[in-house]
Amino acid sequence: MSSLNIQGFQTIPFNNNNSNSDYEYYNNRWTPENQDAKYPRTTPAPYSNNTQISDFWMVNTSYVRLKTATFGYTIPSEIASALRIQSLRVYFTGQNLLTLSNIEFMDPEVGYEDLEVAYPNQKVYTVGVNINF
Repeated sequence: MSSLNIQGFQTIPFNNNNSNSDYEYYNNRWTPENQDAKYPRTTPAPYSNNTQISDFWMVNTSYVRLKTATFGYTIPSEIASALRIQSLRVYFTGQNLLTLSNIEFMDPEVGYEDLEVAYPNQKVYTVGVNINF
């Protein structure tokens, strides 16, 4: 099982690809109105209370991903012949269909250890028809 320390990535301003604290942290931070928050308060600088080394910031990075799937159906030859074609196949292909992970706020496949730029995975759906005459 591998894990990732998300403290610097999430909590220290401008440490997250030179941007501010991330959306996940900001929306789940401690405030006087949200005292049962998941994360400590946000600060404009890495104050000592928010930057103590702790296993609180370690997140399990195990995940399961359905990267690509294709479903297809070939019309029976009797029906294709009646349509005056040799064969007819319809299909659906999907990419990045499902990711099960403890990390819901970033792609678990990207490490973030070197503060590399990372973009969210896009889901791609393709529907097609193959016709042979």
